[in-house]
Amino acid sequence: MAALVAAGAYGAIMNAIDRQVGYAAVGVGLLVGLAAGKVGGRNPVLPVVSVVLSVAAVYLGQLFFIALALSDVAHIALADVLSDPGIGGLNDIWKEASEVMDYLFLAIGGFVAFGAAKKVGD
Repeated sequence: MAALVAAGAYGAIMNAIDRQVGYAAVGVGLLVGLAAGKVGGRNPVLPVVSVVLSVAAVYLGQLFFIALALSDVAHIALADVLSDPGIGGLNDIWKEASEVMDYLFLAIGGFVAFGAAKKVGD
């Protein structure tokens, strides 16, 4: 649940400022890692799971940003953007537009999530 909330917030923040910010990816990783550490305690698998969830949350946040931008540019409802091309269409746009920084933000989120989950779990 924390990953989905973080993804939505990440996409909304990027839409509000019209660009990606490394601190937002850090926030996603921190939120996911803290939630995983609190829920799972000292389970050694948790940091790895939090990395996967954090990377997925940053990715979904980037897709949400694309959907919000398309909605603004085309002057159509967000629900129509999400239902018409769906996740597959947004993924195609992401693949075409992705740059090194997009992958870096995925890695930053995962790195922070791993550290946060490990620290909270100990």
